[in-house]
Amino acid sequence: MERPHIARGRPEPPNRSATYGCICVILRLRDGLRTGDVFVPLRRPGHHLYTPEQRAPRRSEYCRLAGKPPSAAEALEQGKEELHAALEERTAD
Repeated sequence: MERPHIARGRPEPPNRSATYGCICVILRLRDGLRTGDVFVPLRRPGHHLYTPEQRAPRRSEYCRLAGKPPSAAEALEQGKEELHAALEERTAD
């Protein structure tokens, strides 16, 4: 089967890309949640959220599993370092 868009040196149309399809679904779901066309029932509002007292003892374990520091200042610094490393890697190519 001939694919004329490739023969002419053009990229494949986005509607044939699985990534593009996933993005479309996510965006439509987001829009539906915002407009109320999509509804996710909960047993009671906020039942899935921790109170600050419940969250505090879990923070260190979550941060350990996620590989992130528990302090916001440390997390920001780590994020900056990761960003700079990624930018240097990108410009080196």
